[in-house]
Amino acid sequence: MKLLRKLIFSNIWISLSAVSVAWIQAYLFEYKLRANLIALIFLGTYTIYNYIYLASSLIHSKRMNQDHLQWLKRYKTGLIISSSLSLFVCLYLFIGLNIIQKTLLFIAGLLSLLYVFPNKTKHGLRWIPYLKTPSILITWLVVTTILPQIESQFSQVEANTIYFAIPFLLAWILIFDLRDYSKDLASIKTWPQKLGFSTTKFISLAFIVLAFILLILNLNNNLHQLISFAILCLYILAIIRLKYIPYHNYAIIFDGLPILWGFSLLLLEFLQ
Repeated sequence: MKLLRKLIFSNIWISLSAVSVAWIQAYLFEYKLRANLIALIFLGTYTIYNYIYLASSLIHSKRMNQDHLQWLKRYKTGLIISSSLSLFVCLYLFIGLNIIQKTLLFIAGLLSLLYVFPNKTKHGLRWIPYLKTPSILITWLVVTTILPQIESQFSQVEANTIYFAIPFLLAWILIFDLRDYSKDLASIKTWPQKLGFSTTKFISLAFIVLAFILLILNLNNNLHQLISFAILCLYILAIIRLKYIPYHNYAIIFDGLPILWGFSLLLLEFLQ
């Protein structure tokens, strides 16, 4: 459990989850995801999330999870050094992308940098009403879905992947908005703040079911359909029990499910 806590607080867990989401789509929809892009997604997510949390610790430390905050203070120097090294590798990998990929990644990176400013004025997209959810959605959609598909020229298969990714990512984002329901400032106007906890939970459940229906209908492999259905059932069960999940366990469960999904597909591929 201590190791898992370190993986979550250091943002390695969410980085593994981002890679898993990108890899799952590439695997199920049968397009190539190059190793350098996998590394870029992992390291980019690691760098940006550490930047966001370190910046947030300067801005609204009282509203942060206190265990996480203390961990950040303790390992701040190490996180800054590792994130800086990660950034340099990302810049090197960025050079090898085509012009469209570079443009998309620049937009995603800019949105991430503008999400939180490391000062005490609460400037940034996170603090602007109604912009928190769209900014996260666009960034994740670009990084995990659109960016890896540019080389495939957006055939029908890739379009179907985007149709899956939008409701899937929206459900994921809303779940963490529900986690932060009592911690987010009222001025941010997230979905739970405007619609209430129960309504937003129902919407996230509807989005996740829609995403998996669109996915399963486009899969031809029965085992892939079975694994995807099993993961859907886990999502449904977790969302239904959302109110009873401790704050610490949100990341374990909802960032962990894509990792479990990806590992299941990898194991299936190995056994075949």
